Amino acid sequence: MHLQAHKRSIVYCIVLSIVFATSVFAQGGMQLRRYITDLDSAKTLDELKKSEKNFVKLITEGKKVRESYYYAALSNILIAFKSEPNDIDEYCVKADAFLKKLDSISPNNSEIMVLFAMNSAAKITADPVKRSAKFGASANKYSERAIMLNGNNPRAHLIKARTVMSAPPKLGGGPKFAVKHYEKAIEKFKEFEPLAETEPNWGEAMAKRELKDCKSKLSAK
Repeated sequence: MHLQAHKRSIVYCIVLSIVFATSVFAQGGMQLRRYITDLDSAKTLDELKKSEKNFVKLITEGKKVRESYYYAALSNILIAFKSEPNDIDEYCVKADAFLKKLDSISPNNSEIMVLFAMNSAAKITADPVKRSAKFGASANKYSERAIMLNGNNPRAHLIKARTVMSAPPKLGGGPKFAVKHYEKAIEKFKEFEPLAETEPNWGEAMAKRELKDCKSKLSAK
C-alpha cells in the first residue's frame, strides 16, 4: 500500500510539473505576441526602447528565447536607425550580441542574415564617410546570403534592395539598380505566409513605400 501511494505521489508530481511547464510556455507565447504587436506599432525611440526591454525580459525568464532574441535584435537595430550618431554603436553592439546567440541556436537562417545585413547598414549611419565601404560590403554579403538561404523570403530581397539603393552608382548602386530588388520583394510578400504568428512578418509596407520613393527618384532624372 505504501509503495502504491508513493507511486501515485510521483505520478502526481510529474503531471503537475507538465501542467505548470505548459502553462508557462503558453503564457510566454501570449506575452510574445503582445510584445510583437507593440513593436509593430512603435514609432518613437521611447516606444522602441520599451519593446526591447520587453523581449529582454522574456529572454531572462527563459520564455520563447529564440523568438525573443530575434525581436530584441530587431528592436536594437530600429533604435540605432533613429538614434544620434554618437549613440548608434551602443545599440548595434547589443544587436550583434543577440544575433550571434541566435545564430548559434538557429544557424543558416535567412531571417537572421537579414538582421545582420540591417545591423551593418545601421553601423554606416554613425559615420557614412568612413564606414560606407566596410559595412556596405558587409550588408551586401549578408543580404546575398539571406537570399541564398531562402529565395522566397521577402525580407531578404527587401534588405538587398536597401543595400543596393544606398551603394554608390559606380558600384552598381542607386535607384536604377535597386528598383528590381524592391519589385522582387513585393512579389514575394504577396506569396509569403509565416509559419507561425510569432515568426517574422514585417517589411511589406516598408518595401512599398521605398519602391515608390525609388521610382520617384528615377522619374525625376
